[in-house]
Amino acid sequence: MSLTILLVAILALAALGLYLGPRRALRAGGAGGGRLHSMPAYHGWYVALWCGIPAGLVLVAWTVAEAPIIEALLLSSLGPEVADRPPATLGLLLNDVRNLAAGDAVSREVDPALRAAADRYAGMEVTARAA
Repeated sequence: MSLTILLVAILALAALGLYLGPRRALRAGGAGGGRLHSMPAYHGWYVALWCGIPAGLVLVAWTVAEAPIIEALLLSSLGPEVADRPPATLGLLLNDVRNLAAGDAVSREVDPALRAAADRYAGMEVTARAA
């Protein structure tokens, strides 16, 4: 899903909470003839904030952590001989895998292992975008 659609969905959920929160508070306070502790609009803002802020924080956390998680999963699936390489060589390998998965040019000859890693990376990206 695109980031824009997710942001619109979170804002719509918060707006729905802003609209339904006061109604629910009035119904709960009016059933026993009791008086509300706060103004109904405050209840609406409370519900809207509890709908929007946690969802927004999860979205930000996933957006920040998505690429490193995918790269770590890919490196762990390639085996220990690849993980023991120097960081510069790992960076070049990951760059080649990303470029091959995107259909761009790579800096080395494409062997079956690199093709399999690129296919795995593309599959993980699709799963991550769906999540």
